Amino acid sequence: MRTSVHRLPIAIVAVLTTACGQGLPSYSGGRASPNGGAADASFADAQIVAEPAAPLDAVPRVVRVHVTSSEAAALELTRFRLFEGELNDAQLGYADDTLLPETLEERMVPVLAWRTAGGLVVAPTQALRGGARYALTYGKLRVAVLQVAGDETPPLMSFVWPPEGRSPSGLLGVWCGDAAIAGLQMPALLTPSGGTGLFRSGIAPGESSSRCAHFEAANTLAEESPNSLPPLGLHDADGTELVALEPQVLVRGLVEDRAATPIACTSAETVFGSGCARVEDDRLLLRTPEAETLWSVQGPLGMAVEHVFSPSGRSLYLWPLPTDASFPLTVTTLDALGGVVSSSHWVRTKPPMPHMVIDEVLANPVGAEPRQEWVELVNDGLVAASLGGMSIVAVDGGTPLPDVLVPPGARVLIVNEGYDATGKWDPAPATDTLVVRVPKLGKDGLSNEGEPLELVLASGEVSSRFPAIKAKAGRSVYRLSVKSLDEFAMSALGASTPGAANASVP
Repeated sequence: MRTSVHRLPIAIVAVLTTACGQGLPSYSGGRASPNGGAADASFADAQIVAEPAAPLDAVPRVVRVHVTSSEAAALELTRFRLFEGELNDAQLGYADDTLLPETLEERMVPVLAWRTAGGLVVAPTQALRGGARYALTYGKLRVAVLQVAGDETPPLMSFVWPPEGRSPSGLLGVWCGDAAIAGLQMPALLTPSGGTGLFRSGIAPGESSSRCAHFEAANTLAEESPNSLPPLGLHDADGTELVALEPQVLVRGLVEDRAATPIACTSAETVFGSGCARVEDDRLLLRTPEAETLWSVQGPLGMAVEHVFSPSGRSLYLWPLPTDASFPLTVTTLDALGGVVSSSHWVRTKPPMPHMVIDEVLANPVGAEPRQEWVELVNDGLVAASLGGMSIVAVDGGTPLPDVLVPPGARVLIVNEGYDATGKWDPAPATDTLVVRVPKLGKDGLSNEGEPLELVLASGEVSSRFPAIKAKAGRSVYRLSVKSLDEFAMSALGASTPGAANASVP
């Protein structure tokens, strides 16, 4: 299970329009589908338009495709499919199969299709990838090719709650993003079910998150309704587009009742909502109950503190907080049944302090072992840290570190005495990397089979832990984020980046 720092912000987006028609290529001599479907039509008079209005070679990430044709009433809605990337003739031959080849199945994007007065609509039920191309097919016909615009206008709000879009309550959806919004109240229609309601700011009625919006249904959806999509986006009272909404099929159905039972806090923690918090300088370490809940943490007016997350029994850092200060934080939780609980807690943060973290380890270099092995540390704090008195502890013993000052935000590479920094076989350290040499790392070097490491402070407290992961030659193990907690911090092996930010792709 992974945990990372969440700093969710929000926004609001736009409405339905159509334009920019494009005729479908004609198709003669329609052939029957091998899975028993009706023969493909000619589509001779079909017109394709994008909603919101856009040319098909520059559609937004959240889009619906309108198909107008004299033959629309005879088309089978379930035979429309969308694939990322274009399809050649051989791939089109499989596009209508019940069991797709794995290479095509991986590229298929789920869609929802429905009929309108003049034709039909095909709606992807997930946001498309910016800059990518997509092939819309019907049976074994290529209906259209969509090119997604590369920009992020309007910004996208992601669907965050409830799990799988399923809720028995009137609160059917929460979206959050990076654009701050406030005071939103927008009537909305769910398509094509006809459900109505309001979008309001915040994760729930009475909650004030400026970077989230929730939908309150005005009527009850049919149970297990598969046809409830939100609008394409949200707009203000003047009709100005604010944000696009990540598509999500909203479902009314039974949800397992898992109440958020408060957990017991240690002497180093304080009660925080139904969880427990350990307050540090610019951050708060939160432990949460096992129940699935959506959390919102808000600072007082004028303070830039806002977090929205759904930890479900995980721990995580809330960051950044003002240092050496006392202030209230309002905690609101929303459960899968629509229950809302809110409380306020006074927090006293500590003065700025260092936070030394084991960030990356190369235990199995391509070059000579153990000479070319290294451990990378990061000072994720706000003030300089001295390594004096610290040690890196492996299974077979500890390596004391010399008294070297590490500036805030800096990375330091702990290497063996004979380490060669020229990068002949393995990547060289980034320019200006602080390289600290020690007599040896571990008793006989770091194990290629993987061994746990600890960074121990002079006080004896463990500042950071690193897991035992078997190493591949030339591949390092790295932390997903310097603020990832130890138990959730590591990814698979990745390209070594000594002294630089970690590789994002293993």
